Amino acid sequence: MRYFKRTLLAVMIAVSVATCVCLTIFRPPPSQALAVSFVGYTNLPSGYCEVAFTISNQSNITIERSPIVYVETHPFAPDNSFTAARLPTNWIMFFVGHQEMYLKPKATERVTLRIQPASGEWRLRVPWSSGVRARIHSTLQKFPYWRLPERLSVAPVYYATGDKVKE
Repeated sequence: MRYFKRTLLAVMIAVSVATCVCLTIFRPPPSQALAVSFVGYTNLPSGYCEVAFTISNQSNITIERSPIVYVETHPFAPDNSFTAARLPTNWIMFFVGHQEMYLKPKATERVTLRIQPASGEWRLRVPWSSGVRARIHSTLQKFPYWRLPERLSVAPVYYATGDKVKE
């Protein structure tokens, strides 16, 4: 009888831990995790413009920001941040930062881009994901024979969209 109680207790603890891990990994992201704000731009002697943005983590969890940002021109893709990340409609891609960029809660970073002067409306789109799965995946990659299933190792990617800028 004691063996049965110990086994039952061990199973209950294992199920509780697995449930907590699954709820942490699969919870939905915050509604507006990143805020993208246009700061301004200056003209450079080369004829290009240098555009400055601030990207702020407004959530209470660590966010993994992609090293890629998109400058999108009119017509724009839908603004819903909960749809899976798809390429914007009319876009130019820029590499900013390094491969693993994590923004802690309430952290802010400044992004500057060198672009040609645009005509009409444009905006900045920043891909991001919840950093939990990415950190677990990057930690487990250090062990040579440990692999996670694809669904657990790749975090869903979302977009943070800045306000439209008119020229």
